Amino acid sequence: MLFRLFTKCLLLLVSLSVSLSSQANNEQFDERDIRILQSLSLSALPPLPDTPSNNVADHKLAVEFGRQVFYDSRFGKDGQLSLSLIHI
Repeated sequence: MLFRLFTKCLLLLVSLSVSLSSQANNEQFDERDIRILQSLSLSALPPLPDTPSNNVADHKLAVEFGRQVFYDSRFGKDGQLSLSLIHI
């Protein structure tokens, strides 16, 4: 969901910049343009909700376990490549 929102904002920003670049260079942004640009700021997004599926993310043991799994080649498809080599 957040990716879709980001994509829509990015498309809006690109279309706005193309539209603005086609205008004369001497024109300034009007208030509507400024409000639109401010709404595209990351600070305008609401805070991310808590994710119950990630409730151990701050536990040291969970972090260490994830690190071990990420670098362990036994979890790769053929047992020879670790996730760290696939997900760069």
